[in-house]
Amino acid sequence: MVKNLSAANDIYFSGARPEVAAMVPWGAISVLDVGCGFGGLASLLKARNVKKLYGIEINPTASEHLLKIYDQHWIGSVESISLLRN
Repeated sequence: MVKNLSAANDIYFSGARPEVAAMVPWGAISVLDVGCGFGGLASLLKARNVKKLYGIEINPTASEHLLKIYDQHWIGSVESISLLRN
């Protein structure tokens, strides 16, 4: 049983996901990371020379983390958000 749920969430939402990064082709210029959590995948993508990172995350507490990492991010369900710029 997890005693500190907040710490467990931080670990879960910050995971680097190297198996996902490996699926991004070398030379990719931009990536839309759906379910980006706190942006753990971003450092691996930047190491692969991805220039523009965009993220979608349903967890509203992720926003403060994503502001520092992604070029743009959206909070909400991927089925209901609009990616169009205003």
